[in-house]
Amino acid sequence: MKEINKYDSMAKTYEDQYLTKNEKLIYVYLILLHNNIKGYAYPSYSSLKKALSTTRDDTVSKVVKSLEEKEYIERDISPGRNTKYYLLKNIKSTTKNESTTENEGTTKSEGAATTENEGIPLRKVKDNSINIGLNNNINISTNKKASKKSNKTYIDLSHMEIEYIKLTQEEYNKLVEKYTEGLVKKKLIDMESYEANRKKKYLDHYKALCSWLNKEKPKEQPLYEKPRGKVIEMKIGEG
Repeated sequence: MKEINKYDSMAKTYEDQYLTKNEKLIYVYLILLHNNIKGYAYPSYSSLKKALSTTRDDTVSKVVKSLEEKEYIERDISPGRNTKYYLLKNIKSTTKNESTTENEGTTKSEGAATTENEGIPLRKVKDNSINIGLNNNINISTNKKASKKSNKTYIDLSHMEIEYIKLTQEEYNKLVEKYTEGLVKKKLIDMESYEANRKKKYLDHYKALCSWLNKEKPKEQPLYEKPRGKVIEMKIGEG
């Protein structure tokens, strides 16, 4: 497996006059997350949006498609998994000494879908220069995020194309037991669309879903309903 020299590859990309500014940002980001052992990068789609400082799916889709048409990348799309991005141009190989370093392609932080490095905006990096402190800044940011990260383990909802909603297995089971699985899945999809287009996100998706689902749950009807109108009492013998 050919391992790449990330610094030289990013430098060459910044000097590439054939790429637009956004194409350089995405391609450099893929170089940064390239896994030298696997031979490709596989960031989540939401992290690519963060790299471009955008919330629009079509913006990222347009850039990625353009890179593919220009034959800079090749994609391997598998349902339920992050897309694999193979890098085809501006790639410089490492020497044997360089390839044995722990930071080059051997850590989880490169290319893994669950890394904290994903989504670091690259707009701060100038087009014609390499920010030498980029990796240091990412590590600092990673430590800050890790300290604030919750101990909760969230279930994978990517098979429903849900990225923003976070639920534990216990929370999901409670919702299904109370409201039925069909209704819960419907509201999950509705809330995903809602979250993707709003600036201020819900802090607790479980509580928010409970509120949404309570509005959908039909009210229980009383077992006996009193007759309307005036009640006429009849006495025996009257006629």
